[in-house]
Amino acid sequence: MNFPVFSSSEGKPSASPSTYLFIGAPLRSVGNWPSVLSSWLEPFVGSNSKPGLYSFQHPDFKAVLIVPETTNLEAFRRQVASVKVDKTILVFSAVSSQMALAGLESMALGSYAFKRTESLIFYFPEANEQELNALSIVVDSVYQVRDWVNMPHNQLNSTVLHAEIQRIASLYGMKYEGLGPKAIEALKMAGLESVNKGSDNPPLFAILEYCPMGKEQDQPIVLVGKGVTFDTGGHSLKTAKGMEEMKGDMAGAATVLGVMMGLARNKYPQKVVALLPVTDNRLAPSSLSPGDVVAYSNGLTVEVLNTDAEGRLILADALLYASKLNPAYVMDLATLTGSAHAAVGEGAMVAFESDATQVFEKLKAAGESVGEHIVQFPLLPEYDEQLKSTVADLKNIGGGLAGAITAALFLKRFTSFPWIHIDLSMALASAPCYYRTAGGTGSGVRLLLEFFDKASNLPISKP
Repeated sequence: MNFPVFSSSEGKPSASPSTYLFIGAPLRSVGNWPSVLSSWLEPFVGSNSKPGLYSFQHPDFKAVLIVPETTNLEAFRRQVASVKVDKTILVFSAVSSQMALAGLESMALGSYAFKRTESLIFYFPEANEQELNALSIVVDSVYQVRDWVNMPHNQLNSTVLHAEIQRIASLYGMKYEGLGPKAIEALKMAGLESVNKGSDNPPLFAILEYCPMGKEQDQPIVLVGKGVTFDTGGHSLKTAKGMEEMKGDMAGAATVLGVMMGLARNKYPQKVVALLPVTDNRLAPSSLSPGDVVAYSNGLTVEVLNTDAEGRLILADALLYASKLNPAYVMDLATLTGSAHAAVGEGAMVAFESDATQVFEKLKAAGESVGEHIVQFPLLPEYDEQLKSTVADLKNIGGGLAGAITAALFLKRFTSFPWIHIDLSMALASAPCYYRTAGGTGSGVRLLLEFFDKASNLPISKP
């Protein structure tokens, strides 16, 4: 992956810029740009320029002028999302650095291409390296998550993902332990073990820890990500139409891994642990069958009525493991239900909270700030009735309605701590939307990095 490069005047362009980018009405028409641009810029000098996007095409380069329509950062990101840049971009700004950086973020994210072979290079002389480094961390994390989600299953199974997690842990100084089949069986991770029965690839339970010096004894924040590397539905087989998108059913795990990558690079001041249950969900003679009963390590038994509701089965194992860590709070992220996607589409995420009101409010505020909106659904106790089983403690699906709620209520049965569940309906997109590309969007990464940036002062107690 060739991530975008953001540099200040400390790094001079090694080649002539292919794009001259002006953000805000210019203060002058003459500057560090080709003289041919001066006459084009002259009418825009001053503060009375009409908001909009303006372009100039030269045989050797192009120039783009963006006059903001608003001071709202997310609205500005959306305004500039249609601007396509390539190669080397030289940036001049007449707006605040915060707004200019938001514009560059949008353009970089909108220019993503799967397995890009050439890096975009943004030179921004008026920005400082600290600001550009912070932007680079966010964009790199999103790019990396998009690449993981877009990779075909024959290139990213549990074994390859294990190697990727090892790479990220080594690169950014995190502790990593990958539990294989024997350890999973010994820990009685019944959901992960059962879903993996039909697979030729071994299951993986990944434990990734970021811990600043002096925080070893603190309660960790725990992030859980669903890692189903391909989901056929098992015996409850999906239809052929759209099944190729099921390579992205590990978006929850990818998002958590991308966030951990960003937190480590940002030197986040608190201890964070990621738990990633990883498998594919295949149809084979040995596969989990509808009607099977699975017994979890806490004694709960689950009647599996639908093997295509496998995500909650493996997340349950991770939530039970999280309880051993005495967490300050736990967030799980998963492409869990079509119900959530049907309710809010690809422009928001459905979420639930239990005993985590303060954290949840900050999470919603972060979502509004970065355009990854959180829609809170209720954990209605009367819907628990839908999960009752005659042969086990509960079923893995409810009735035909309120599927996102019954899935969350299922997961809640495995929690004993402040908890937030995010149903990642924005993780994959059928078409581009502003700076979110089709396919893997990386949504959830900017949400959580913004949340952690603003919520680093939330109290974390020691056990």
